[in-house]
Amino acid sequence: MTCSICGHSERIVLGESVVCAGCGAFIEAHEVWKDIPEYHGSYRASSLGRIASMKRGTLHVMVPTSHRDGYPKLNLRLGDKSRTWHVHTLVALTFHGPRPAGLLIDHDNRQHYDNRASNLKYVTVAESNRNRSKPATSPRHSGTPCVYRDLTGGGYLARIKWGGKQVRLGRFTTIKDASKAVKEARRRYLAGQHIAFPLTGRLCSLSPNAADSCTILPNTAGGRNA
Repeated sequence: MTCSICGHSERIVLGESVVCAGCGAFIEAHEVWKDIPEYHGSYRASSLGRIASMKRGTLHVMVPTSHRDGYPKLNLRLGDKSRTWHVHTLVALTFHGPRPAGLLIDHDNRQHYDNRASNLKYVTVAESNRNRSKPATSPRHSGTPCVYRDLTGGGYLARIKWGGKQVRLGRFTTIKDASKAVKEARRRYLAGQHIAFPLTGRLCSLSPNAADSCTILPNTAGGRNA
């Protein structure tokens, strides 16, 4: 299968993503499943923070519920015994080994629902308190203003705030393209234009090559920003 952007056929794993070796475009999420210790192959945890039961050799992804402390939880059975686990505890146990005495499991970006193995680490109480004082970040953040990772469809979403409203600019394959759309949208808004989006509700793009390109119209809102 070749890349739709550059035609390159080779793929590489980059962290938790599979990307094109030619242009670096996002292709799909890279997910690793491992058996959860102590459950003899009955349950598995994934590097992306999901838990699944194994039935007749098939993975069945489980849906956690919210614990009273705000962390997702699941009930796992072993024989006739059932135990409630925090999802992050199962993922950390599977990918980082047993928790050392005196240490806590910390979410690096402070998002309790983000249980990716790379977001979890064993820390001291002092280290956890220091991390707690940092601003929280989301796995959707790309590191570029107004550009966010699309965790479901892949690629990157661009959006800006204008006149108190959020304007979605579209889905892009690279951060560079999304950032370009943000700059172009700001330039056009400042020039007294606004973007008319299709009524279908689908995301549209400022890219002239996109299937759902936006239409640029004069601003007729009586001086108000769209």
